[in-house]
Amino acid sequence: MTDPNPRLRKADRHERILMELKLRSHLRISDLARDFHVATETIRRDVAELQAAGQVTKAFGGVIPVGPGQRPDVDARSRDRQQERAEIARQAATLVAPGDTIMLDAGSTTQELARRLSLGGAPVTVLTNSLNVAMILGRSAAATVRLCPGDFLAREAAVIGPDTVDFLRRFHVGRAFIGASAVSCNGVTEAVPGFAAIKRAMMAQSDELVVMADQSKIGHTDCDLVTPFRPGVTLVTDASLPAELGGVIARGGARVL
Repeated sequence: MTDPNPRLRKADRHERILMELKLRSHLRISDLARDFHVATETIRRDVAELQAAGQVTKAFGGVIPVGPGQRPDVDARSRDRQQERAEIARQAATLVAPGDTIMLDAGSTTQELARRLSLGGAPVTVLTNSLNVAMILGRSAAATVRLCPGDFLAREAAVIGPDTVDFLRRFHVGRAFIGASAVSCNGVTEAVPGFAAIKRAMMAQSDELVVMADQSKIGHTDCDLVTPFRPGVTLVTDASLPAELGGVIARGGARVL
């Protein structure tokens, strides 16, 4: 006997969710579960996967489409490319010595570095504009955290603005570790409004700027320039760099770890 309500495969559910969001601005988890004849937890997992891929955003007990040019929030990004970010964090952590004072900006990859330093019990002092970084390192008895003041950006769990920049200007560190939304021959660029100013302030107050970027960021350019490649800039990546970009980095006096 044929099932009158056959269950859709995961790929088909994802396709249907995206199709429905082209017609409606909000879909409820409970309604999707009923329509697809699956448990609500199944739909929640579907939505989490779509959000991690930057295709939807969770909101108000359901899901909404990602607007034009809108990035997934930091929590969604942290669930994507986890293995790559863990390897980048492992490499970046080799640049941190016991007793160092460093700056860490907000982002999914810098959170991974914070997690590695915290779990390793590294005795470090960290200045950050990221609430998530502060909470991760706050679990370590060996770490000292100084959280910047500023205007709260909820999607990024971070603070930005002139108060943040002024606070950072009070300090000088050996290294600042930042993420980036794009890395290309044009340099290191950023898509989140307000983030590039924080990254530039950290760069100005450090001897070395360490940029952490996975394969998905390479070869792209966003609207706000953080820095071109120059001496004192180090790129930590899991990517095999295009020859043109590798040449630009070398000629600029930057290095790749």
